Amino acid sequence: MGLVLRAIGALGEAIKAYRKALELSPGFVAAELNLGISLLLAERVDEALFCLESVLKRDPHNGEAASPLTSGGRLVPADLPVHVPAPSRAWDEVKQ
Repeated sequence: MGLVLRAIGALGEAIKAYRKALELSPGFVAAELNLGISLLLAERVDEALFCLESVLKRDPHNGEAASPLTSGGRLVPADLPVHVPAPSRAWDEVKQ
């Protein structure tokens, strides 16, 4: 659900969805990674760093978490790996 929300630009709702997923399943690495990416896209850098660094502590070889942290000292949304369907496809998936 969080990926779909992020894909359609509903970052606040995506962040809530990832936080709920982590509440229900603490330590869910994919949810924390996607929360960090969503926070970064929402320009909530300090929170994003906390999430991404937490992912790397548990999964040091996670390239998706490391990518925005190691991009020449910059932490910007353009450096993020993007693995979400196009918004129109995302909406089609939700409707099914």
